[in-house]
Amino acid sequence: MVYVRPVSKDLDAASSTPLHPAAREAFLAALDRGYADPRRLHAAARDARLLLDNARRPRPTPSPYDPTR
Repeated sequence: MVYVRPVSKDLDAASSTPLHPAAREAFLAALDRGYADPRRLHAAARDARLLLDNARRPRPTPSPYDPTR
C-alpha cells in the first residue's frame, strides 16, 4: 500500500501572501500618520480619507504595445 500525502492548498491567501509594494507603502504611510476614521470631518479624518482614496486609486498597467517591434 502506498501512502500519498495530501497536497496542502493555501485557501486563505490574504494571510500568507506578501503585500504589493504599493499597498505596503500606503499602509506604512497610514501608520506613520496615525489612525482616524475617514468618514468623519475633522482634519485627521480628512487626511485618512485622502490616504484611503489614494490607496484605492487604480494604477496604470503597462501597455501591451511594444514600440520596438
